[in-house]
Amino acid sequence: MRGRCKFDDALTYRMPVHFVGYPYNPELRVLCKQVRMLSVEQQTDIEALAEIIPEQFEILQPCIQWSYCDLHEVDFLANGEYRILQAAVPVKWVGGGACISGVYPLIIYENHAIPILGGREEDGMPKVFCDISSLHHFEKHWWAAASFECETILKLDYHENVCDHVQQQSIPKNKFSAKYINFGNRSIPNVGRGGMAHHDYIAYPQEYCINRTCAGSAELSILPLDAWYKNPGMFRVLSKLDSLPKLGFQNALLQDGTITMCVADSFVLEVE
Repeated sequence: MRGRCKFDDALTYRMPVHFVGYPYNPELRVLCKQVRMLSVEQQTDIEALAEIIPEQFEILQPCIQWSYCDLHEVDFLANGEYRILQAAVPVKWVGGGACISGVYPLIIYENHAIPILGGREEDGMPKVFCDISSLHHFEKHWWAAASFECETILKLDYHENVCDHVQQQSIPKNKFSAKYINFGNRSIPNVGRGGMAHHDYIAYPQEYCINRTCAGSAELSILPLDAWYKNPGMFRVLSKLDSLPKLGFQNALLQDGTITMCVADSFVLEVE
């Protein structure tokens, strides 16, 4: 007997696709009700940075924006939690159509499979699994780390200097704002030969609502694996990130608030 599973264009599918399709929700948003974010900018050399940024983007600042997020009460995880450690570059899309500013993530480490699968398959986010610690602190020193198979690969240290309790402010979604667009690079390789079977760029908007901001100083340390064969893919990524010149760290912030991921507002960018 032949199988009877068929795809329905009125539904949307996620791996494994043969079990069930989901009704497409044109207003789908993912709310993370309690978020603590620690961020810092690593100044670097623009020529070195350009080697890993696609030609469809213009680099706006020669820096890597490192951000650690501890997300709680995440609605699509039944109010569960997960953590993110991301490296991104402020860029402008100049590949065709409207010029849109945002950030191009170089790598997004996460400690939960469900957001990894959705972000990679649907929006082309460069998500990779690893263990990420909770955010610890003693007095005004805050720190967190990421590890792979018990080997620490990233460490983030933050020292709080000045704490400004700001009134809660809701930052509206703006698909053309440099602050709230993540650019995805959705790529599926060919089978049996080189090249790409499918490739496009995605604009993925997010909303932030910040109710507390603390300024300070911070530093991100990269600890590459000591042998490539322990994890060839991770070794190349960490080695490349570590090779980028470290010209100082600026604009370190510790923030509390909420994040809304505007899943249904994502769109494919036109390429000339």
